[in-house]
Amino acid sequence: MAPQARQIGTAVKRARGSLVAIALLASLATAFVGDASATTAPGSIYQVRVNITDSDVLLVPHKQTGRVKTRYISADGRSAQFPRGVYLHFVFWNKGTRTYLPAIRLTDTRNANPYAKTRTLYKANKVKPGGHVSLYGNFYFRGAFEIAKLVDQKTLGRPVHVTIY
Repeated sequence: MAPQARQIGTAVKRARGSLVAIALLASLATAFVGDASATTAPGSIYQVRVNITDSDVLLVPHKQTGRVKTRYISADGRSAQFPRGVYLHFVFWNKGTRTYLPAIRLTDTRNANPYAKTRTLYKANKVKPGGHVSLYGNFYFRGAFEIAKLVDQKTLGRPVHVTIY
């Protein structure tokens, strides 16, 4: 009888050890999966209002609030700097008297994916006076961009410079 009790005790110890090992592996896997999804998850959408007038294109800076801790847009609205990976929702408001075509032109694509074709000009829909239109962008590489208004496929006025750092 003693040998059977000893075998049962050893089997219970092995089962207990296996369960502890499985629980440890499961907890480590969850910890690593949690970290991986946190670093690759997209950030929040940052909405940028862009006023288009007959003479200018200007970004409207956000007011400093508890939710927006960093000022990305300069006070004069002529330039902006955003961190890499930001997802921007541009809302172009036409305050002018003509119909314009808002566009984002990539001026520095050295850090873009060399295996994917990267366009250098992204256009929104035409916006009539008093109207607005949206354009979304996921800025996943560092570089320089310009926000401009186009008339007959030509840039009109000074563009706004945006840097992704």
